[in-house]
Amino acid sequence: MLLAKLLRVPTILHLHGRRLPETRRSKWSDLLQKTVFKGQTVILLGESLRAEIEGLDCKSAIIANCLDDSAFVGPATKQWVPHDPIRLLWLSNLFQAKGIETLLAACEILHAQDVACHLTIAGAEGDISKAELATLLEKYQMHTAASYLGPVSDPERQGAFENSDLFIFPSHYPNEAQPLVVLEAMAANVPVITSDIATLPEFVRDGETGQLCPPQDPEELANAISAAIRSPEKTTTMRDAAYQMCRQNFRQDRFAEKLRQLVHSTIENH
Repeated sequence: MLLAKLLRVPTILHLHGRRLPETRRSKWSDLLQKTVFKGQTVILLGESLRAEIEGLDCKSAIIANCLDDSAFVGPATKQWVPHDPIRLLWLSNLFQAKGIETLLAACEILHAQDVACHLTIAGAEGDISKAELATLLEKYQMHTAASYLGPVSDPERQGAFENSDLFIFPSHYPNEAQPLVVLEAMAANVPVITSDIATLPEFVRDGETGQLCPPQDPEELANAISAAIRSPEKTTTMRDAAYQMCRQNFRQDRFAEKLRQLVHSTIENH
């Protein structure tokens, strides 16, 4: 970036995470960021991320993520009816901050309330190993009501969505910005329950295109799952609204056109 500035080459920075302000706490980091970003253009994934570049004297544009056309399976044709036990899906690498233990604790609460559920866990090992996951399943009495698929290919991923009633993503990851997996669930017609962090509330509009919960709150998460089960008509409406919103706002051609316009204007104004 510094070399590009020295050579007067205009730069577009595409931010896919958070926590820039936290890394500006030292004088050196603050100076470095201000020097690098000054006069450049930054792509943000959503309005809620504007605080990331506050004080950096740069231009910005909002361009959300996009999905491949193949991710959209077509509008659902039937009302949402959960299985018994209800089938829950958690799809992410096994990192504590992605909320797997919050979900397991919520499942334990559901079982105590006589709400039967089966949890499918898909994703590669992270700071939680397969053995540690097995220990967590025992701890929350989910060892007989959960399946761990490990890393999944694209066809297996789609199959996991097809075999699920609800997609649960209770992340509290500090760097979370706009997780694609939530969009993928919407595009696959799977109702979503996720955390009210980062840009998630911008497209998972609570009660309209999904349900939001505070991070690290198993009780609220269990209540949200129960509410979805009790109100299948409302869950159907949210699922269908989420698909249409996702199809309208997160298509690849829309993303490409916005990016093309930004590159064109950056070159023209240089």
